[in-house]
Amino acid sequence: MSNLRRFEDFTSERKETSPHPDHEKLLSVTGGLGVLPQEETGRKDTSSEDKSKYKLVFPGDVVYNTMRLWQGVVGYSRHKGIVSPAYTVLKVNADIVDPIYLYYAMKSPEMISTFHAYSKGLCDDTNNCKYSTLANIPINVPKAKVQLSIIETLRALDDQILNHQELISKNETFLLGLRDELTLNPQKKRDWKSVPLGLLFSNSKTKGIRDVPMGSVTMHDGLVLRNEVDRKVESELKDEDHLYVEKGNLAYNMMRMWQGVVGFADRDYLVSPAYVVLKPKKNVCGQFFYYQFRTQKLIRFFHRFSIGVTDDRLRLYFDDFEKIKTECPSFEYQTEVCKIIEDEQSKVQKMKEKLVALSFIKNGVASDLLNGRVKIGNSI
Repeated sequence: MSNLRRFEDFTSERKETSPHPDHEKLLSVTGGLGVLPQEETGRKDTSSEDKSKYKLVFPGDVVYNTMRLWQGVVGYSRHKGIVSPAYTVLKVNADIVDPIYLYYAMKSPEMISTFHAYSKGLCDDTNNCKYSTLANIPINVPKAKVQLSIIETLRALDDQILNHQELISKNETFLLGLRDELTLNPQKKRDWKSVPLGLLFSNSKTKGIRDVPMGSVTMHDGLVLRNEVDRKVESELKDEDHLYVEKGNLAYNMMRMWQGVVGFADRDYLVSPAYVVLKPKKNVCGQFFYYQFRTQKLIRFFHRFSIGVTDDRLRLYFDDFEKIKTECPSFEYQTEVCKIIEDEQSKVQKMKEKLVALSFIKNGVASDLLNGRVKIGNSI
C-alpha cells in the first residue's frame, strides 16, 4: 500500500543567506542534471552582483525553481553554495525521506502534473509554487528500504541513459570532423579547383507554386517544414509571393548566413522572399555544398562578405555570395561524400531513437515505482 504524506511532514524551507555570499559557490538548477555549479552548466552567468539575498544550499538539499516546478525543474544538491532567490530550497528530514528518492519522486510525470495543478498564476508564464503551497501537497512515501531499492533501480537506468548520451556526443563530434575532412580538401588534392560560388550556383527567383508546403531554414536542422518548427508566423503573402525551392536546391537566410543558417531541400518547398534560393549548376551536388557551407571555414567567409554596420544588421546578398571562392572536387566525389555522411548521420539518428526509447522506459518504470503501482521486486 502506498503511504501518502504531505511535504510539510518531512521538509522545511531553508531561507538562510550567507554572510559572505561572494565566497560561496554559485549553483544553478538544470532541468535534466539537477543542481550544478553555475560554471559547469554552460550557461551565461546572469546572476546579480548583489548576492546578499541569495539562499544557502547544503549537500542533501532539494532545490526547485519556484516558477518552473510545474515543468520539473528540480534537483538534488551534492554541493554547498548559494542559489538565486527565485529558487526554493528544501531541507529534507532524511529519517523519513531519502533526498534522492524525493528528487526522483518530484520529477515523476504524476507529480509534475500535480505541481501544475497547484501552481498559482494567471497563465503558465506566471505560475509559481511557493513552499506554503508545496507544504500541503501529498506525495507517496514508502518505507526506507523500498526508497533505497527504487533509487538503485532508477540510478541504473540513468547510468544507461547517460552512457548513451555520451556515445551520441562522441559520434556527433566524429561526424563534424568527418564532414570537415571530406568537404574542405585539407590535404590540398590537385583535382580540387578553387572557384567562385557564382560558377556553382545561380540565384533562383522562381515564384511559389500552389499546394507546395512552406519551409523554414533553421540553425541546426537546415530546411524543414514550417509546421514542424515552434514558430508562429503570420503572413498575408500568397503562395505565388513566396520563393519556390526545388528539391536539390539550397536556401539561406540573408541575415543569418554568417551564422551558418542554410538548408538543403530534400523535397520541394516554398520559403519567404527574404531568403536566397541557390540552384546548383551542372555537375554540382547541392547537398555536398550544404555540408561544406556549415563548416566554420565557410561560415567565416560568409561573415566577411556580409554587409552591415553591426552583426544584427549583417546581410549576405547573392551579389556578394557569388564572389566567395571555395574548393570544388569532381561531381563523382561530391556524391560519394554525401553518401558517406548520410550513412553516419543515419547511425547517429538510430542512437537518438534508442535514447528516446530508454528515456520512455525509465519514465514508465519511475512512474510505476514511485506511485506504488509496481512493487520493486516485480518492476524490471
